[in-house]
Amino acid sequence: YLGRTTKVGSYQPNAFGLYDMHGNVGELCSDWYGRDYYQQSGTDNPQGPAKGSDYLVMGGGWNADAFRCRAAHRRSNAGSGLARYFGFRVACEQ
Repeated sequence: YLGRTTKVGSYQPNAFGLYDMHGNVGELCSDWYGRDYYQQSGTDNPQGPAKGSDYLVMGGGWNADAFRCRAAHRRSNAGSGLARYFGFRVACEQ
């Protein structure tokens, strides 16, 4: 436990070549959060509810326990979106 974020690429990438997927910051997503949505939706790239008040955060940051650092862990940003342990991942499709 370092008590802070780390420089991107400080650790080895995962099997897909992606760095820092667990434990640096929670990933703030553009999907709306729905408490029961993912239990009732399909498993192939669920898009989240059509509307909501809180955005989805996936995974956990440097201040989270191991359970919340899993990439599959989903939670609400509680409407604020302001936290030093949220980030986002830039993706480029070719």
